[in-house]
Amino acid sequence: IYREIRQSLVDMEALFRLLQQPSRITEVPNAKPLRITDGSIRFENVSMSYDGGQRMVLKDVSFDIGPRSKVAFVGPSGSGKST
Repeated sequence: IYREIRQSLVDMEALFRLLQQPSRITEVPNAKPLRITDGSIRFENVSMSYDGGQRMVLKDVSFDIGPRSKVAFVGPSGSGKST
């Protein structure tokens, strides 16, 4: 139990550091609201890493999510689900 709690504290510290990073995405002034009537989501060759590329959490992930679909990401801790 001690190790799990200790690891959780380490993970929380990393999370708080991540949340303090400034966003590189800004909203355009006077942007119109996004209206979605129907559609799908496609990810093509998505990659994500932390620590300047030292910790790869996603590498060339591709998938499609159709309209009105429900998707769940499962996997062990640290496998990139939250990313």
